[in-house]
Amino acid sequence: MARYALGTLAGALALLVAGMASAADPDLTVRAERDVRTADSFRIHVPYGDLDLASADGVETLRDRVRSAAWQGCSGLYEGDGLLVSLRVRTRCAGDSSRAGLAQVDQVVRLAQDGKDPGTRLAMAFAK
Repeated sequence: MARYALGTLAGALALLVAGMASAADPDLTVRAERDVRTADSFRIHVPYGDLDLASADGVETLRDRVRSAAWQGCSGLYEGDGLLVSLRVRTRCAGDSSRAGLAQVDQVVRLAQDGKDPGTRLAMAFAK
């Protein structure tokens, strides 16, 4: 049980680090695909270059993409673990990851509202 809690914490910390790195990089992404994969870590990119971030619909679509990527990432991170333990851990991981990813969304939206280039993607990292 402690292993799972520690893994979730590590995953959330990795995501926060990725979020801070992305804040400095105007080219942010979240695609629902993995571009880097090791046994216990990977990154998911979420695109938003196709969205109008000046509209409420565009911002909500990006928020939905981030939440979906968080669930997908956490599910992938804990695939193969026991079903009941894994579901609880994935749910906690997805909540932590969503909060960190949505903080990145807020930064991107502020850039767009300020007339600055918000980039086209967010990066979310997951690690055990």
